Amino acid sequence: MIFDLVLQILTERGLILKKGTIVDSTFIETPSSTNNKEKKRDPEAYSTKKSNT
Repeated sequence: MIFDLVLQILTERGLILKKGTIVDSTFIETPSSTNNKEKKRDPEAYSTKKSNT
């Protein structure tokens, strides 16, 4: 009953999102791409750069 009341209030105020896209921008630290058996760069690996903007 409480959930229904909260849902009704949020809907009336236009605060319920019915559609959208979720984006995960997690950075995971990994060893360099040349740290493999063949000592060659992984063609699927690429770098990102943090921006100071």
